[in-house]
Amino acid sequence: MKVGLKDALKKGDGSSLAKGGAQQPSTAQGTISVPPDCYLKELYTQITAVVTSNPDDREGIIDEESDDPTALPLIWVSKWVDYSDKYGLGYQLCDDSIGVLFNDFTKLLLLADGE
Repeated sequence: MKVGLKDALKKGDGSSLAKGGAQQPSTAQGTISVPPDCYLKELYTQITAVVTSNPDDREGIIDEESDDPTALPLIWVSKWVDYSDKYGLGYQLCDDSIGVLFNDFTKLLLLADGE
């Protein structure tokens, strides 16, 4: 459970935390044990790991290659016809591409630009 600085200091001047003593903030269920370093060792370990990984030496992200998913075009089936009993399923996408999924699992696709 996280303990805020206000609770940890409990109207004190913080001298017991500076000296390494743990205070026991009160809660409705009892007291919570606060470690003397208030998780500073864990924070120091994490910061050291980040600094030693040399983040400045890594390549930067190119803005053109990092598109926001909401900016990418959304494609959906705008029309479809179901002849699955005899041939298969035909469809047209919102970008005017058309395709057919035949019953023998072959596929045909004609893109909007004619390819």
